[in-house]
Amino acid sequence: MTNTMLKVRLDVQNNETVKMILKLKQIPEKKPITHQDIQDLIEKLKIPDLLDINLNLLDQSRVHPRYSKIVSRILDVNTPCYSGLAFIGDAFVNFVATIIIYNEYGLQSKNTNGIHPVCTGGVLSELSTVFKSNRFLAQRAKDLDWDRFLVHNQREIRADTKKGDKAYADMIEGLIGCLYSSNGVEQIPEVCEVVKNILVPNSQMTFLSSNENKLFNYDGYDIIGFFLIGCGIGMLAMFFIVMTIIEYYPFY
Repeated sequence: MTNTMLKVRLDVQNNETVKMILKLKQIPEKKPITHQDIQDLIEKLKIPDLLDINLNLLDQSRVHPRYSKIVSRILDVNTPCYSGLAFIGDAFVNFVATIIIYNEYGLQSKNTNGIHPVCTGGVLSELSTVFKSNRFLAQRAKDLDWDRFLVHNQREIRADTKKGDKAYADMIEGLIGCLYSSNGVEQIPEVCEVVKNILVPNSQMTFLSSNENKLFNYDGYDIIGFFLIGCGIGMLAMFFIVMTIIEYYPFY
């Protein structure tokens, strides 16, 4: 289903007359994002349970700016686009990509005397640029099957063109911006973890602490240790009780 408008164009003819051309212009409807689509995205990106997803922001994160302008002008309906969300999403991509490259290639332990750089700053910057490129992010949108939700006003946006790559890259950054805006600064490590899963899905590096989602993080050895300490304190208390009884009530 589409919204339509009547577009009027005036053409000046060779005989100095003006021809009025009427044309119906259609505005494509948004493809709905279902609950199952969101669940699939959560599984693919391993989005932590601590992160909320604001559905209004999620919808905004896929709206192309030109589509937003046309809808606002034609239908007089406010349809925010992903530009603002993509701005903060781009910052997360730059930061996480830099951390990943630094951890992989920036430092290397040599003997026990210290840590020495493997690559120069210029090389590290060039390596991280790969993860920040529109082409790479657009491909990740396609890999995640998220590219099909892009809302635009063109017949087709191809991911292998400069314009298409930018649109899909901005869309992915908009998704990251949605996660940050839905949760705030308190959950920045969790958002960084999702960004890492977007850029390098198989990386063993993590931005999450080992105490994540655990009130008490005791393993088996900790429990045994506490048990033995408790037994020791109990035996010591019993010893003092017995000695007190013997002192006041001697048996001889």
